[in-house]
Amino acid sequence: MKAKHHPCPPNSPLFILICRHCGETHVGSVGHELATCGGPGSDLRHSRHVWIEGGVDDVILPLDVYHSFDRFKLIRHEGRFNVKRLPAVVELCIQAGLDIPDYPTLRRMKPAREIRARNTRMEKLLSGFQQEIDNLFLHDDEEMMDIGPQDEPEPDFVTECKKQYEEWKAQGMSSFLCLEMASLSSREITQVAEMTLRVWEMMKIGTEEILKRYAVRACGYCPEVHIGPRGHKVRLCEGFKNQCRDGEHGWQVGGIDDIIPPNYVWHVPNPTIAPCLKNEMKRYYGKAPAIVELCVQAGAIVPRKYKAMMRVDVAIPLASEVDNAV
Repeated sequence: MKAKHHPCPPNSPLFILICRHCGETHVGSVGHELATCGGPGSDLRHSRHVWIEGGVDDVILPLDVYHSFDRFKLIRHEGRFNVKRLPAVVELCIQAGLDIPDYPTLRRMKPAREIRARNTRMEKLLSGFQQEIDNLFLHDDEEMMDIGPQDEPEPDFVTECKKQYEEWKAQGMSSFLCLEMASLSSREITQVAEMTLRVWEMMKIGTEEILKRYAVRACGYCPEVHIGPRGHKVRLCEGFKNQCRDGEHGWQVGGIDDIIPPNYVWHVPNPTIAPCLKNEMKRYYGKAPAIVELCVQAGAIVPRKYKAMMRVDVAIPLASEVDNAV
């Protein structure tokens, strides 16, 4: 028996709820009854959540990093207040070539090489080897200046955004850009949800492609992330046994989940019923990223890659059939 997807009615509002004690996120007008709260005082509440209204930051978790003017230069603890912070995805795009006037960065025409030798003889050997390597390049400094960005400037980021805006507007997606949701019909809300899912997947695919060329470091003890080949030296780690490390981060190779932290929420098969999720049938429910669950409840089609995760094909039994279900 195949389960059916029941999107919310057009007039029913969608809310983002967050637990006051543990921070768990739920998409829907009514919070679920699953006993999964591990916050303070959960034993007195039998692990039940206390729901309050959340916002956009509870759907897509914000993650700010230090902006590096020179990605090969370390950020020291003493100069942390002189360095700006911005979202991790934006910093990754800036180091990949995006130009934003408020966040200048150093662009190199050739790969940066550091040669450090212990004695003069080793320095001479390395310098001779370095000269042979440089002779293998086809372009010298003059040729690199001839093909530089002065002669063939790349399209401006703002110009590209305006161009994309005009393309979406021509496709009838002006409602997606102005976000006047109160005056939209159910069909237009579905189009906004589908377009949001498409943009979300495009952002993740593009981020994975950039990560193949540019290194990212993530702390193994706390959520801190640094965009660059080496981590910074800011001693603000609050993870496990940070006193032994003097607050320094334990850097390791990061991935897509470190740049865009996943925020999984319980999937609601039928948002029209209340309570939406019952604790005795928890094993039949699935999970999905909060942004995907929000768009699906707004009317978007469930993407193929999330169907198994959301357990769409699982038929949820009735309360009287729980003991007999396999």
